[in-house]
Amino acid sequence: MSKHGPRSTKRRAGQQQQQDRELRARRIDEVFQRATAAHRGGDLVSAKRLYGEIIARDKQHADAWHLLGFAEFHSQRFHEAIQHLQRAISLRPENGEYHHNLALALLACEQLEEATGHVRQAIALGYQDASPYLQVASELYRLEKLAAAEAGVRFALEVDHRNAAGHYFLGIIRQAQGRLDDAISAYEKALAERPTYAEALNNLGHALRLRGSYHRSAATLQEALLIDPTCVEARANLGATCHEMGHIDRAVVHFQAAHGAKPTSPEILVKLAAALTAQNQLAAAQHCYAKLQQLQPDQKLWSLCEATLCPTVFASAAESDRRWHDMERAVDRLADGSLAISQHELLSLAPPPPFTLQFFPGNLRPVKERFAAVYRSTTERLNEELSRPAAVAGARTDARIRIGFVVTPGKEGVFLRSMQGVIERLDVERFAPAIVCWQPSVSILEQAFQQPHISRVVMPSQWKQLAPAVQSQALDILYYFEIGTDAANYFLPFLRLAPMQCTSWGIQVTSGIPNVDHYLSSRLVEPPDAADHYSERLALAETLLCYRTRTPLPLAPKSRAQFGFTPSQNLYVCAQQLGKFHTDFDPMIGAILRQDARGVLAVTGDRSGVAARRLRERFSATMPDVADRIVMLPHLERDEYRSLLLAADVLLDPPHFGGVNSTYDGLSYGKPIVTLPSGFHRGRYTLGCYRKLQLEDCVTSSVEEYVELAGRLARDANLRDHLCKRIHATSPALFEDAAAVTEHERLFEELQASDRRD
Repeated sequence: MSKHGPRSTKRRAGQQQQQDRELRARRIDEVFQRATAAHRGGDLVSAKRLYGEIIARDKQHADAWHLLGFAEFHSQRFHEAIQHLQRAISLRPENGEYHHNLALALLACEQLEEATGHVRQAIALGYQDASPYLQVASELYRLEKLAAAEAGVRFALEVDHRNAAGHYFLGIIRQAQGRLDDAISAYEKALAERPTYAEALNNLGHALRLRGSYHRSAATLQEALLIDPTCVEARANLGATCHEMGHIDRAVVHFQAAHGAKPTSPEILVKLAAALTAQNQLAAAQHCYAKLQQLQPDQKLWSLCEATLCPTVFASAAESDRRWHDMERAVDRLADGSLAISQHELLSLAPPPPFTLQFFPGNLRPVKERFAAVYRSTTERLNEELSRPAAVAGARTDARIRIGFVVTPGKEGVFLRSMQGVIERLDVERFAPAIVCWQPSVSILEQAFQQPHISRVVMPSQWKQLAPAVQSQALDILYYFEIGTDAANYFLPFLRLAPMQCTSWGIQVTSGIPNVDHYLSSRLVEPPDAADHYSERLALAETLLCYRTRTPLPLAPKSRAQFGFTPSQNLYVCAQQLGKFHTDFDPMIGAILRQDARGVLAVTGDRSGVAARRLRERFSATMPDVADRIVMLPHLERDEYRSLLLAADVLLDPPHFGGVNSTYDGLSYGKPIVTLPSGFHRGRYTLGCYRKLQLEDCVTSSVEEYVELAGRLARDANLRDHLCKRIHATSPALFEDAAAVTEHERLFEELQASDRRD
């Protein structure tokens, strides 16, 4: 035997082992190639099986662990993906791609803190790819996981801070969270990187409108359309902005263009119908709903929308009766709760009861209750779906009654005139007031309420987040000064966002909504059978629930001559919303002017002039012999309106729905207001003011007495001056009324006590 035999055998064995290793490596490499090919081809089942075979042969195969994890990620098995990717990183911690993909899986599982660490390690190791983070964020946004979606976009922006698409998407997420200012900032950053980014301009314009920055919104949306004239969303958003600004003609043009480009969009057709209604083009608005019924023949909502179309001014009593009966029939057909609509349709397309409903005579409770019943099933479902926070730790730090006062955009002025003095003067030892508002109202209300004990709750633009926003405040009472003047303050009370919800005289009719518990009113106003007029439990104060300061004199008053009236004329003024001119008022006006040959009536018009033209045409038809002595003035700004009141000889209170703000204004100036109280709150507020003054000389009990007294006051300067002096002498009782505050306090405490007993 050769002395080299054993060594040669050992060498041959080593060579064989090397060959076996190489063969095993080649086989693993072949399997790996098949696995990656299957992965690229979308055959994840085969890819995962083959990666598993590799790992069974070589547990140190970092790429197999990595790609198995990535395949599990693509299969949406995120927890398994995390385990495999973590194993890959333990084998090769310096690989930036491994950290990147683990960050994606952690993000998908909403493990945001851990994901952040791996994002930064991936960047430090030179792996920089923003697009996968945006893709995962997009899916998370679709699933309404907004915090995780925002984190994903932030990861993308850490990789590439100049990524315009990332800033744009961040704006979308923030807007969905109700963070309008943050959203606007993100859109602006997207545009800084890509100035011609039409989608970002559109979203920025929309967000600016939601914030109440209407002029800037319009300019931004016009810029978007210059870049992309085919952008339907920008066209529709510009129409909505013009509508908010009162530019109805322009709104119609933009909505019509948007409809032409996207004829099957319900949202655009509904907005077009609303703008056409504001123009008094009811036939054209009805045509929009007819189109919707053709597009969606099984959707009952459109017949309700069509039936609730009402002009501000009716051309005749017959037209008024016809629209009333059409609306009643439509409501009755759906009052069984059979209307099936989505949350989106409820909040963006469904009509609240028409605002003009309150101008009809009679008890509105039955129709308001049936109207609320139309939405019962939808709102009950929405109530169940809303996310509601758990009890807020530390929210109840004292025994004060927490009251949220709800203010919707555009309603700030009348709310502040009537309620600011009350809210500011509530006893801070017993009450904790909060102003519940939307973003467009914030700056106005911040300026008005600067006391530190008055907090603010800014409502998110997304309705799903309303419950957390309100309920996190642990309010005892949610107080709606108005219910039904817009969709927000009509539909919001359907949601039980506080143990007790109440409303008051901001709208002087019942809400009809079961979840509104109490209506706060005054014994000075309500008739004996008032409880029958409300679906809410009626709570009565001993005084008017209004803390008003006296209306100031105009800064630059206009004379009677500047309005076109002569000293020899007897000037009657009715400076009311034109919807209050019920057809029953026409014969009263005609009789007044016929008995007073020197009498002229001044009526103030609407901003668009549409309702004023319609009312003028009606007057020409119902009282042609005196219609030329009814002067339809244009819409007056504040100083002009106040000057007109000062110039008046007599103010006329309309029947059925009389003055409120105008009554305070007229009595501030000592002007006699002739009123004929109805049997309902909305026709008795002027009576309540006179009762507060203990002066009822101008309160009449019949049409004949109304006509006679108005004419006598206008013609008899001595009688009028005597009455003006008495009004001036007694009017201090009406203004800065401390009893309005104490009565609110008493009612709030009684309501809270009754809720605890219940």
